[in-house]
Amino acid sequence: MKDVIECDTGTKLTGNAMSTANAEQKRYELEETEKAFYLPDMSDCSDETMPPLTEKSILKEADLVSMWEYMLSPRYANKRLSLYSFLNDYLRKGWLSDIVGFKVLNKVIDRKACELEDVTFWMIDRENFYADVNIKLNLRSSSGPMEWKGILVCWCCFDDVFRMSVEELVSSVDRKEEGLIMLSPFLIPYMKNEQMDAYTEQLWIENGMPGAIAVPSLRDAKKFAEKIGLSILPLDVFEHKNVDSIVFFEGSDLLVGEDRVEKQPDGTLIISKAKKPVKRRIPANTIVINTNRIRSDYASFYIFHECIHYLLHYLFYRLQKLGSSDPRQIRMKEKKEERKKVCGDPLFFMEQQGDRGGYGLMMPASDTRHRILEELSKAEGYKNSGGKFQIVGKALARQLGIPYFRIRARMIGLGYIEAKGALNYIDRAMITPFAFDTSAWIDRETTYVVRKHDVNKLRHNNADFNALMNSGKYIYADGHVVRNDPRFVKWQYDRLVLTDEAARRVDKCCLRFVRQYIQRNPGQYILGCMFSDPHYVEVSLRYLEQIMEEKNMDDIDARMEYEETFPRTFIKAFDKIMEFNGETRETVAARLHISTDKLAGILNDPEHKVTLEDIVKLTLMWELPDWIGDLLKDRAMVHFNRYDRRHRALETIRREHWDEGIEKANEYLTNRELKAIVPYGPPEPEGRKRKTKAS
Repeated sequence: MKDVIECDTGTKLTGNAMSTANAEQKRYELEETEKAFYLPDMSDCSDETMPPLTEKSILKEADLVSMWEYMLSPRYANKRLSLYSFLNDYLRKGWLSDIVGFKVLNKVIDRKACELEDVTFWMIDRENFYADVNIKLNLRSSSGPMEWKGILVCWCCFDDVFRMSVEELVSSVDRKEEGLIMLSPFLIPYMKNEQMDAYTEQLWIENGMPGAIAVPSLRDAKKFAEKIGLSILPLDVFEHKNVDSIVFFEGSDLLVGEDRVEKQPDGTLIISKAKKPVKRRIPANTIVINTNRIRSDYASFYIFHECIHYLLHYLFYRLQKLGSSDPRQIRMKEKKEERKKVCGDPLFFMEQQGDRGGYGLMMPASDTRHRILEELSKAEGYKNSGGKFQIVGKALARQLGIPYFRIRARMIGLGYIEAKGALNYIDRAMITPFAFDTSAWIDRETTYVVRKHDVNKLRHNNADFNALMNSGKYIYADGHVVRNDPRFVKWQYDRLVLTDEAARRVDKCCLRFVRQYIQRNPGQYILGCMFSDPHYVEVSLRYLEQIMEEKNMDDIDARMEYEETFPRTFIKAFDKIMEFNGETRETVAARLHISTDKLAGILNDPEHKVTLEDIVKLTLMWELPDWIGDLLKDRAMVHFNRYDRRHRALETIRREHWDEGIEKANEYLTNRELKAIVPYGPPEPEGRKRKTKAS
């Protein structure tokens, strides 16, 4: 039987043609996989904050106008007068008195009588939305001055021009009860990952293709685009700035011409660029696939991505008066102030939604979960959970005709964190699948997989990391920086690989790295560098050195011994760590701003529920490495909800910012508009004394 290869368009090739196509497809897949390595592991449209940026990157932010500014500013729509006119009409007709519940004696409603406090926006459909304006009326009555708060409901629309009609005045309104989706100040819908997955499945139904949810061969990207009114045009986009695809809401000109960089198997680059590009008129409602970067038969994901832009982000582009989703048309300005502040990036937010929605259309959540569970039940012959998901991922790739890196990303996005240990490519070769404690790798900015090139760069730029590597304690092997010990690393043929023991728990024997990004395009961030934390290793050793000294163990065995002998109750675990850090119940109570009796009561009360915030506060106060914090959290039986934004942020602080203090932690939270942690006090004036083997 001849081999068969299936592209993501469903086209099958057999015989001699297959061998050439197979080699070309494999090369293209590897190039795509290489690009994907420099992006986060999954698309998360639940969070609009940008990835952490490298210190060297110069952040540019889009010069955007918010809808509130657009409504009220004389430079734009200037609809303030419409709001006052509506209120005065209600005043003249006596309706205002009926609504507020007393006779209004004002002769006119002006700026003094009406304060426009805030506004929320709600999506009706692709072109229409509500603007609910919160107002405070300062009214006169027979009983004296009266204050009344309510909402002016405004219907808004972007078609040929912006239109707004004030519909009614109400005391309150519940849009969530009506099933509407809230829009950001830039008219981007707020949709969590689960909402996007449900939305994309509903799109197949609404557009007359319900069978596509369960039948992969029916998920035709071009047909779907046609159903929603879009045509597809493959073109070589000139000076594309790494733009893969563009959707045109309105007719516009585009420069086309050869402009590509191809990486050869030996690593050399071939640059091809036209000297004289041609101007091409692109009709409205067209998706352009940039064939300088994307092969036409691999365009399905990019088509789906642009369809999401077309359906969800039309209001944003009309608000900014742009004719397409081409980020090069958006004016950018350098962000000079608050450089380190984590903030929302509307363009990044839209790209995350486009990616999540693209995956949702390409691999509907309900069907993909069913396939994953089915393959998990059949998988055998694996050595760890990463190997299990590698078997599952390969099976899904065969079934769906989709590249491994997209299968891996979708599995992770659907909550199968174990898939981070599967289908990993380093230097165009798949590395050994591996497993880890899932709680140790929830954040998309952390990784145990690193390229040798990045390790060498990090050694050059980080003296502490270089010293750690020079000590011989760690060595690079099979995409990891692993403890240099025969239990964890071995030679296989002509290269170093992880042993089965190491692959079962890479978080026990491999260094973890933090990804930081640079801004390549508006809304797009790629891997800028990785950071390892030698301080983490140093502090961990402090907790282990007494065991290492007394029992003549290395740090790996000492950690296992520490974990096995760690107290089984929270109160004893608390006291053990407290004493190690040179504190007493009295000093800890003072730092937590409570009495000693209250602290004792909390620790002795079995009904008292220790929260994740409590564990994070102790982590920051004592600078606990995450594995110590894990033990403490386990003894407290603390619940962690990975789908809760604040929980995820607290876990990130506990794991990544454990030694940066309460102030930095609260800055991290407040920048994401999350509730801060209640501060703790400083240590006693003489300072803490950590317990060591000498003391």
